[in-house]
Amino acid sequence: MAKQHLVTEQKTVQGQNAVMQRELGQVLEKNGPEFEEYVENEVNKNPALEEKSRPDDDIDKRTEDGSDFNESSEDLQRRDYRDDDDRPTMPTTPGYRAGNRSADDEYYEPTAVATETLYDHLNAQIRELDLTPKQITIAQNIIGNLNNKGYLERTASAIADDLTFYESLDTSPNEVSVVLEQIRQLDPAGVAASNLQECFLLQLQRMTESPANTLARQIVSKYWEPFSKVQFDTVMRRMNISQSQWRAAIKEIQRTNPNPGSNFASTGMNIGGQITPDFVVELEGDKLTVTLRNSAPQLQIAETYDIEDKRIRNGAPIAPKERKRIRYCVNNARHFLELLKMRQQTLFDTMKAIVQWQEKYFLTGDEACLKPLRLKDIADRTGKDVSTISRATNNKYVDTPYGIKPLRFFFSEGINTHPLMDGVETTEVSSREVMSQLKKLVEEEDKRHPLSDTALCARLNEMGYAIARRTVAKYREQCGILPSRLRKQLPEK
Repeated sequence: MAKQHLVTEQKTVQGQNAVMQRELGQVLEKNGPEFEEYVENEVNKNPALEEKSRPDDDIDKRTEDGSDFNESSEDLQRRDYRDDDDRPTMPTTPGYRAGNRSADDEYYEPTAVATETLYDHLNAQIRELDLTPKQITIAQNIIGNLNNKGYLERTASAIADDLTFYESLDTSPNEVSVVLEQIRQLDPAGVAASNLQECFLLQLQRMTESPANTLARQIVSKYWEPFSKVQFDTVMRRMNISQSQWRAAIKEIQRTNPNPGSNFASTGMNIGGQITPDFVVELEGDKLTVTLRNSAPQLQIAETYDIEDKRIRNGAPIAPKERKRIRYCVNNARHFLELLKMRQQTLFDTMKAIVQWQEKYFLTGDEACLKPLRLKDIADRTGKDVSTISRATNNKYVDTPYGIKPLRFFFSEGINTHPLMDGVETTEVSSREVMSQLKKLVEEEDKRHPLSDTALCARLNEMGYAIARRTVAKYREQCGILPSRLRKQLPEK
């Protein structure tokens, strides 16, 4: 019987741990404002929880678990590695300390760029149009199908089918096309185009009419195939225009944005106009300070419930129904407080590990200093699961000396380098370093003969980066660099 009791107890503990881990994953996914609302709802629901009255102590010198934080930077870093040989080599050794800021602290909320999603931006404009309820539903379905670049890759017929089957809205492809044309008149220009040609044309049609603009529209609408293949002489000959006219038309085309959705946050990253950073990293000399902002109130077990719970445990005569209610509220409150503590500690450990890994960037602000970083790297360093780190970094932001950054900004794939000479080992660099070099190559290229993706790939390979042409094309798009055919400029005469 003793063995059976032990097995039952083990299963109970394992089950409780599994529940706690599942709940921790859910609460980790919440950003600052969502977390505040979550805590407020729990306090309103459970009378055994109350806000802790805070004395005017020096709370900024305490860690998230409330203990004093007075380790040196070397002690802190040494604790994260098996031995000194396992520690990364750093040019300097900045210090780290933890801090804690609460909702009533004075704090400047910086307005962040690109906090509104393309969907939200378009949906607000749709509400201003003279549309029927049915057309609004169609419009919202259309903008919901736009990719991050702002393109609509699905046909009107496919969208009509979706509305019919999934929303029981009897809709024809023609009705979808009518609404689509209205969406294409919204801001940003070029949105909801089905391809690059259509995207350019939609934008050119919005620009001020001029001889150059007229020629640009003709090039894109009538001579797209030879133009896209960089057969410029063929296009000029067919249009019977001079090089000066051609240059003026090309300048009009270069004013367009091939990715009209690029200035908006990705879906799921919207925080409602302002970003409230979850962390603050400050640089004072060569010392780095990592602070987890505690925007939610500090909680404790309500005094009356704590007293009654102690009376119950001491055998005081209390009605069974009241006893059950008190124990239920107190146990849930304790479970919730433990969950909050685990969340805070996980977030702090994650941000601290990121700062340690990307220390050189936080000291200099140079993106080329960012090292390759995977979620698994932070998981290994913190002892957490990859799924936990994924949730802890998703939709979270940090206020740095170089602006507000999403935590995912610090993660990037690694690119191997070629040994440029015998005896030199292959190393791995961040994709951001490669993109930095890519930007530099394009800035310094001869605009009369811009570098193609193949040529850029060859140059980067010569510099020691083992990278494929399709990867160069992907990085070029991520950097907002136009393809070579659209960067070409003819010489002035």
